[in-house]
Amino acid sequence: ETTTTTTTTTTIKGDEASKQEEIEPEGAIILCPSTSKIISRSLDESKLQGISIASNHNPLATPTLLAIQGVSRRERRVAASSVGGMRSSTFQKGQYLCNGYDIYLRTEPSVFEAMALVHSRIRRVVFCQPNTVDGGLGGTGMSNAVHCLAGTNHHYRAFRCFFEMNSNEK
Repeated sequence: ETTTTTTTTTTIKGDEASKQEEIEPEGAIILCPSTSKIISRSLDESKLQGISIASNHNPLATPTLLAIQGVSRRERRVAASSVGGMRSSTFQKGQYLCNGYDIYLRTEPSVFEAMALVHSRIRRVVFCQPNTVDGGLGGTGMSNAVHCLAGTNHHYRAFRCFFEMNSNEK
């Protein structure tokens, strides 16, 4: 079930002790809730490159999937710098990439992205705008709410937030 909440601030403490990062429009932030540190962040590359969805759009270059990829890149970097590197038994045992992490998105993930979040074992998804075209968390109907499918071996919580815009942002 998707929960609706209201908030007026979108600031999340970043990796640097005193730096504040705001959620980028059409972006994603993966956060470790126990440390309040940003693990990965991404933007919608198609928008940055001026590519329309109708033209040559890479379905793997979405903020959600790029943020998951960022977690993977970080894990490989940590493993490579440890004793035994990527051949170590600890790394070979592996873990799910986003186990226990939260992801913050501007737009509800598609069904494809929502299933990628299941596979990566995300803990919680927070989004602002529903995706009425191919939303995977209820934006196209609760029958497509991937996080609620009984047959999956992992479930996460999903929250839709409403942000009040400042008068200079309208």
